[in-house]
Amino acid sequence: MKKIKAFIVAALLFTVFLVIFEISLSYKLYTDDKSMGMWNSAYKDRSYEAICQNINDSTMMICGSSEFAHGRNSKYHPMNMCPKESKNWMTIGSSYNQTLLHGIAVGSVGKQMNGKKVVMLLSPTWFYKKGISGEHFELRFSETEYYHFMENKTIPRDIKEYYAKRSKKLLAKNDGLQSKVELCNSINLDKNDSKIAKFRYNFYKDYARQKDYITVKTAYNLDHKLYNKGLKKKYLNKGEVKFDDKKMLARATRSSKRKSHNDFTMRDSNFSKLEMNILGLKNSHEKDSWEVSKEYKDLEYFIRLCNSQNIDLDIVLLPVNGRWYDYTGMDKGKREVLSKNLSAITSKYNVRLDDLSEYSYDKYLTSDAVHPWNLGWVLINERLYDFYKGGKS
Repeated sequence: MKKIKAFIVAALLFTVFLVIFEISLSYKLYTDDKSMGMWNSAYKDRSYEAICQNINDSTMMICGSSEFAHGRNSKYHPMNMCPKESKNWMTIGSSYNQTLLHGIAVGSVGKQMNGKKVVMLLSPTWFYKKGISGEHFELRFSETEYYHFMENKTIPRDIKEYYAKRSKKLLAKNDGLQSKVELCNSINLDKNDSKIAKFRYNFYKDYARQKDYITVKTAYNLDHKLYNKGLKKKYLNKGEVKFDDKKMLARATRSSKRKSHNDFTMRDSNFSKLEMNILGLKNSHEKDSWEVSKEYKDLEYFIRLCNSQNIDLDIVLLPVNGRWYDYTGMDKGKREVLSKNLSAITSKYNVRLDDLSEYSYDKYLTSDAVHPWNLGWVLINERLYDFYKGGKS
């Protein structure tokens, strides 16, 4: 009996502490200079407050993965090539982010993004048979975004049920997160009106919000101060954005050419890591396929989600290094099935598709097998700029 009383007293004291702590937090993550949007951080990506507070009337959200970290110290990264426009662009994504996670993020701020634009930068490597792995989903999963996704009353029930089922399954190896997802689902989908369940739900929500705020605030202050110190203004484009400027394209080519002396026209520093096992990598992708993948269904539900939130969507299929994929056994014929499948899906839902796979054999387009280099970013930026300035699905 004494142990039970002690536990109750401890729980009450902890609750009082959390309430006092909650009152002391401002939860202000809005940045006056709009720098939060292009801040490349997994902490921001997983924070509902960081995203929600920094959406304005002109915001365009760009969902992707690890490409955002490449080329930041060059003239061709979107934040440098399109400095004026990119102040209103918000990138969401780092390594291991895929469509399902982006759906949770976008759905959580559906009210704020209503009538606005979202671009999905699709990496072909997402479309292997099993889609996103449980390990990667767990790594990038956001509690705060999931809570707000499920609380968004304008998302159709069948879409919520799909995300609930996928999330529960992918979190099977994390009992703590899975139980929170199950509780969230029971409150928002099954209408569980148990006072204990609601108390637990609100407790977990508040704790997740506090954790997000402290993490993002700390990381932003550290990262942004360090980043600003090293930010070189010489990279910023001070003139009009011209994607067909021959001099600019020539400079971008020369810049890459000086750093590439291999048959695959990759950056030498990246190719050297592959070169150590170059013979072993030959035909290493021969048995791989992008024909069947769970990612396709995740994409369909993402499109339906955007439609339900009155979001104008552009799907951009990123190019790969065609020479390298030919060498590793996934030739052009095998890769084309991805374009075919995406074309069918986007046509079905009347969504814009910018398929950049046709450029996969252009020299110096990627710095490695998949990530955009100077000319690669020029291609992507042109699509982003056009869609932002008025291009419609």
